[in-house]
Amino acid sequence: MKLFISTFVFYLALNSFAIACDLLSIDIGGDKSKVEEYVGGGFGDEVEVDEDEVDEDEVKPSVIIASGDIENFCKSGIFGFAEFKAYIADDKIAGVAIEVLNGVGNEESKKKLLYKYVVSKFGAIENSDKANWTGYKVWQVGGKEVIYYKMLDQKKYIIEELQVTNSKFRDYIIVADELGYD
Repeated sequence: MKLFISTFVFYLALNSFAIACDLLSIDIGGDKSKVEEYVGGGFGDEVEVDEDEVDEDEVKPSVIIASGDIENFCKSGIFGFAEFKAYIADDKIAGVAIEVLNGVGNEESKKKLLYKYVVSKFGAIENSDKANWTGYKVWQVGGKEVIYYKMLDQKKYIIEELQVTNSKFRDYIIVADELGYD
């Protein structure tokens, strides 16, 4: 009986750890208040999304990008020097992301912490095990879109990010990132 109880408690601890670091657990389209604690309670500057940049069938509200220390979202610190990002459109969660913060030496991406998490949780990325790989992969998981990408900016900085959104809010994130408001 003691073994059963110990095993059950251990399972609950592991399960709550996994949920605490799981972007898929966030309700895309839900109220922005559900991510306030992860971004330090405040929301960043508003990004005006030009209607010419997105689907004409819908009126697109402005996007707010808020970020906070990754340890606000995932207490384990398994992602190294990274941040949690939330994309807010019309007071709804349009998407969330984990972004690795890199400097000139790109030390954080060299550790491959986010990459290892992505391939263990969502599956392999063809030819991505090469040190100089750049590219992206998209998975469809339970009505959500999971996007992982690694890009080289100005031939010295690696930009590495894992995003979760859905088809309704995808354009908000793409346009906000293209405008560089993160």
